[in-house]
Amino acid sequence: MISDLGRRKIMDFKNLQKELFEKKFKLDEYMGNTFDIFGSIVKENKLWIAILVILNIWALYSTTLQNTINTNIRVAASYGDVSNMARYSGMQLSISLFNTVISVYSTLFSIMMYSKVVMKIEGRENEYSFKETFFKFLKIFGLIIVFLAVFFIVMFIPVLIGIFIGIIAEYNYSKVLMAVAIAVPVITWIVIVIIAWIKLLYFRETFYIRNMKIVQTYKYNLAISKGNKLRKILPNIVLSLIVLVFALPFLLNTFLFTFLFTSVYIVILIAVISSVATSAIGIVSIILNSLIFLNVEYNYLKSIDEKKEEIQA
Repeated sequence: MISDLGRRKIMDFKNLQKELFEKKFKLDEYMGNTFDIFGSIVKENKLWIAILVILNIWALYSTTLQNTINTNIRVAASYGDVSNMARYSGMQLSISLFNTVISVYSTLFSIMMYSKVVMKIEGRENEYSFKETFFKFLKIFGLIIVFLAVFFIVMFIPVLIGIFIGIIAEYNYSKVLMAVAIAVPVITWIVIVIIAWIKLLYFRETFYIRNMKIVQTYKYNLAISKGNKLRKILPNIVLSLIVLVFALPFLLNTFLFTFLFTSVYIVILIAVISSVATSAIGIVSIILNSLIFLNVEYNYLKSIDEKKEEIQA
């Protein structure tokens, strides 16, 4: 028998889905509901989240460790110490491989959380399947490889142009041409990333949440994003900046952990704090993006139904 508290929770989620369908939420409504759902999601997925936090602690701490190893490799190379060079290079490779495993887990975790959040809101929790999550992970892994291949092919020409201009600049001792040589591939890279982000704004959520073929997913993503780009862009920029604040110590690890914080215990403590914060923000981001997606999708489907009714009338 369901308790009164359980009934209230179920009714809350049913009511939330109804509100998402009936109106366009404002940012404060998205955030308010995000934090309401956050506690429930954390409580139901404690083990998965604990593993994520632990792996993130290692991922952050390993940036400092890799910096130390790189320094040791350079010192060993300067002395021609092949044995230590090989040993430290092996350590570097092992860390990189383990960090790849962490990336795999993070992607699986993300797909799983998107599915669970949406199914919870839509009252379809019993439909969750880890097999389906893993299958989607394999597909997204393949898509990333294809995307990177296309990206490198597209970038090949501006890089060649940059190299050509750089050779001319070096021959003529021109700082202006050298700046242009650097700017051409960098600006091209930035433009491609921005265009891809805008064109694929709702692709991830559609792919993770709905069962569609890749081409259908892309078209659906374009359809629902019309008039709804800023709704997703602005809050995600804010969350990204907050994550950057917590990750910054490890992005500046050469300075911070060489000159300011030399104790390994302090480095680990900062890694723990940053990991807990970034993991929490990551879950908030998933819930927030799920709510935005559902709100946008429901209103899109509602507008289609209204147009059909007008035609039939």
